[in-house]
Amino acid sequence: MKTSKLTLWGLLALAIPSILSQLLNNAFRIIDQYCIQWLGAPAQAALGATSFVLIAAFSMFMLIGGGIGALVGRATGANEPESRTRFIGQSLRATVFIAIAYCVILVLTAPYLPELVGLSGTSAEMMTSYLSWLGYTGFFLAFGPVIDAIYISMGNTKFPMLLQLLATVVNLCLNYFLIYT
Repeated sequence: MKTSKLTLWGLLALAIPSILSQLLNNAFRIIDQYCIQWLGAPAQAALGATSFVLIAAFSMFMLIGGGIGALVGRATGANEPESRTRFIGQSLRATVFIAIAYCVILVLTAPYLPELVGLSGTSAEMMTSYLSWLGYTGFFLAFGPVIDAIYISMGNTKFPMLLQLLATVVNLCLNYFLIYT
């Protein structure tokens, strides 16, 4: 097994893409909030309240990502590609289950969540609509943290950063088309 000495530049080469990836991930809410600013206060209230619900939902996705990172990292370090492949397969199967559960729960609970966070009227209707559509179309959101954890644990932080950049640009473009056209 080949080992290499970690240098400051090697550490920065791993850390900087991870930092940029996290910044881009947090840009989603900022971009969404910016894009709806012209729709008025009810839309701002709906999206703001939705953020808390989505943070809670996103934590479900992070559970698998947190576990798989350690397992894949250990298998990679031990030079056990069969174990690594098995762990990755198991995590992706578990992510499918979590994604289906997320979508079903979001669709079923969307009409009740606005009241739980204190919204009513137009804001509640907008939040219900947003969460329902996210439930119908959000299946693949669950895979982001898992894929990030897999690549990062194998020492590749650039690929997850590029995926996050692509997702951010797609989000920006889709916001324009889905909100304004």
